[in-house]
Amino acid sequence: MTKGAKKTSSWASSRKEMPKKVCKKLIGADPNLGWKLAGEMVIKRLLGSDVVPVSCPEDSACFDLGTILVKDHQSLTAKAAHRHTTLRAIGTVEGMSVSAPANLRTILTPKADENWEAPPSGFPWTYTIGNEHDGERKRFYVKVGDVKKEVVHLTLKKGDLRLQLNNNDDLRKAKAVYIVTEAFYASSLKVEVTVDDRQGSFFTEDKILIGFRYQKFKLSKTGVVGPELSTNIKRNRRVYFFSLVAVSSSKAQGCQKL
Repeated sequence: MTKGAKKTSSWASSRKEMPKKVCKKLIGADPNLGWKLAGEMVIKRLLGSDVVPVSCPEDSACFDLGTILVKDHQSLTAKAAHRHTTLRAIGTVEGMSVSAPANLRTILTPKADENWEAPPSGFPWTYTIGNEHDGERKRFYVKVGDVKKEVVHLTLKKGDLRLQLNNNDDLRKAKAVYIVTEAFYASSLKVEVTVDDRQGSFFTEDKILIGFRYQKFKLSKTGVVGPELSTNIKRNRRVYFFSLVAVSSSKAQGCQKL
């Protein structure tokens, strides 16, 4: 076996095989693109199929507790082509409400979920997939620090909360809103993408949101939220942010970059 053949063999055998559709779409050593393509596999293996992964690490704060999501409009063709519904973040409960319970700020204060048991896989937790596509060797690597879960207990009766609909087409068209009420934070996160000799990475040792769950509520034509509706998180897993409205200035600066 030649030297070059040995190197290729080592590359292929040292990690799990990357799904072909992910490998094909992984163009350039971009850690955010790598997470968008493979983050769902990471979260599913680490936290289960009923936790939604953030769209990319740099935008994770845009999906924090109390964030409002709406279903993205899809044409009939798009619905037929995509198995998952796409949700997008448009703001926060506190920033978009015009009437709310007097103790809303207390309700939205995050609390540790003492009953949640961390995954048995141990931390730090690593996940690596690699493959070769059109002659290019591609590798996605992620290392996740300790994971903790925080929640807000949002129990709304009809009339408790009303959202501002003016100048917001997303809400005016929506029949329901999805509010993030469970969040999973990692103590550190490293995402590394390698394409041949090019490498891009994202790394933080600060607490970072990696996944979340939400509750679905009916939304009236006047912006009244409630009652709660059943939903299928395993199906409604794709999220992104479009235009976060009326959020705090510090969060807005980070969430309006794209």
